[in-house]
Amino acid sequence: MSYYAVGAAMGEQQCLLKLACLSGKHAASVSGATTATMLLTTTYSFMPDSLKEPYQALRDSMMYSDDCSQYACGRSTADEEGEL
Repeated sequence: MSYYAVGAAMGEQQCLLKLACLSGKHAASVSGATTATMLLTTTYSFMPDSLKEPYQALRDSMMYSDDCSQYACGRSTADEEGEL
């Protein structure tokens, strides 16, 4: 997952979305995570535009088990499967 963090830090939008999605998958197993996500949804309209898309990726992976492979971050699918 550190590969995606580096890409996100370098400003690559797809890496940021991939990192948010994978983080949501991991956070989904934490007690109360869904409640926290629902509370954040109420502040969505106040979020800066730059945070809205990553937040949606995180939320969708937590609440709907979204497939994170939809976000390409410079690695092949075979490489990404070993990352989870």
